[in-house]
Amino acid sequence: MAAQVRSALRQFLSSNRFLARIALAFLRHKACAIKTAMRVPFFAIFIHATLWLWVLLLMPALLLVTYAMLYGGILGVLVASIFALALLAVAAPWLFRWYFVCVGLMLGRQSMAQPKATDVAQSLANIEAAPTTQSH
Repeated sequence: MAAQVRSALRQFLSSNRFLARIALAFLRHKACAIKTAMRVPFFAIFIHATLWLWVLLLMPALLLVTYAMLYGGILGVLVASIFALALLAVAAPWLFRWYFVCVGLMLGRQSMAQPKATDVAQSLANIEAAPTTQSH
């Protein structure tokens, strides 16, 4: 199942160069963050906080959802609530995993950080290896 998801993601990213560049930059940032956090574990939480800068890319969508909630009546509130729950379902596990990795590093344990670093490196290698199609 995970291999099918990775394959579908690789195919989607290879068809859209803009999204592929964003995903590649995000993964490079994650790789840099985990390496830096492992080198300087005392500041791991602050290094983790730099990943939240990527939330700024969602601002246009969040502004549209806010507009829908304010002026869309009950349907707008329903759409905004569904969007918020979906975003929370995706963001919460990601956030908590990074948080526990950073807390573990701060306490001197790298048992969660090593698999995370390996996972990020593997994802980065998969995206960099994906062929990009050029549309002229």
